[in-house]
Amino acid sequence: MCRYIKCFFSGPENKVIQHMIKEHGYKLTNKNETKIKNISCVYCEFRTSERRSLQNHVYRKHKEQNDLEKKVAVQVKTHYCVYCDFTAFQNRNLQIHIYKKHKEQNELENKVALNIKMYPCTYCDFTAVENQKLQSHIFNKHKEQNKLENKVAIKTHPCIYCKFTTMKKGNLQRHIFVNHRQQNDLKNKVEINIKTYSCEFCDFSTVEHEKLQNHIYRKHKEQTQVAIKTYSCVYCDFKTVENQRLQYHVFSKHKEQNELENKVELNIKTHLCVYCDFSTVKNRNLQFHVYNKHKEQNKVENKVELNIKTYSCVFCDYTTVENQRLQNHIYKKHKE
Repeated sequence: MCRYIKCFFSGPENKVIQHMIKEHGYKLTNKNETKIKNISCVYCEFRTSERRSLQNHVYRKHKEQNDLEKKVAVQVKTHYCVYCDFTAFQNRNLQIHIYKKHKEQNELENKVALNIKMYPCTYCDFTAVENQKLQSHIFNKHKEQNKLENKVAIKTHPCIYCKFTTMKKGNLQRHIFVNHRQQNDLKNKVEINIKTYSCEFCDFSTVEHEKLQNHIYRKHKEQTQVAIKTYSCVYCDFKTVENQRLQYHVFSKHKEQNELENKVELNIKTHLCVYCDFSTVKNRNLQFHVYNKHKEQNKVENKVELNIKTYSCVFCDYTTVENQRLQNHIYKKHKE
């Protein structure tokens, strides 16, 4: 909140300081005071306190647009991959790229000396080039084992409304905004400080710009004058405004055909069932599968932690993971 009497302006600390400088002539006296993010990106709402940080942002997010319009003079040293057309402005990122994409080729030709610190998993033979990636791996693959043995300290952010946990505070805020928004608005237990995108034609809002575009494309296609980029499936007439959703579609509907023809490069994480050969691109679908197909086996072996909401029948012991199925069950079995 603003430090000046009779002024009730409030917000994040950066915004408060900017307000006090603009409205009250406040001058920074403390060297350790928060840096003001007064440098704005001309292509989006990104703000920063350092010009180099802005250049890096424009290079990463708006390179093609800026090459055409030349609104921002970008002076960053680029590092080129000797095996493909990949570029990076940090040598470490180039080395990580070569390690991930051209490891075997580089071991044979030895064109690039890799000086990367490796982080091995204490529970399996997985190795990561970043400590954060290692922690994510242990959190996703060895959560229960690590809870017992406590070999790796992992900071997590649990949801106060359900069993959801994540390693990133931003992911927790998105989860609460998407799944517990009304409940949190009433109780106000968690401060949600994330950027949201609102539809100009209805009250829909989301935390992802692509999801907003997808919503407008599906619901208000005739109303909007803005051209929306779409991604079309090469195997059928499916269209979407999200490249990731197109990849999910190809994986789900045309997996075998795409493996033969290889028309679409799939860069998606798959979740494999530990009890059978089922695979899916969504962890939630994997949990549904384990609950429906391997419920008793999983109760004994406890290989998959199920974090899904179930719906129970008030007339019998039937349970399901979908409210619609519960309603169908009651209608069929307990109609009278």
